Amino acid sequence: MIARLTKGKSIVTDSTNASRTMLMDINTLDWSDKMLGDYDIKKSWLPKIIKESSGDFGTVSDDLVSQLAGVAISGVAGDQQAACIGHVLREGQVKNTYGTGCFIL
Repeated sequence: MIARLTKGKSIVTDSTNASRTMLMDINTLDWSDKMLGDYDIKKSWLPKIIKESSGDFGTVSDDLVSQLAGVAISGVAGDQQAACIGHVLREGQVKNTYGTGCFIL
């Protein structure tokens, strides 16, 4: 999505989404050569950079979504974490998500 929003200028992901693929080495925070080899996946197919979930991910392209043109992408949330944000959880609340697994956040 970041690549599309930036018209290919920023081909990155964050560690939470990269780790969900099981292709990221959680000790180095980089793609695991072993896992890529086991699944016959070329590193060139993946985002070149794995970043923390907040930071500079690029800006929305001027000719893509005019209302968002030039807006900085400064955070990434995926899967269960995004569901928590979307449901605006408050202190003391929990959310249970069902999909590829069952998660309580």
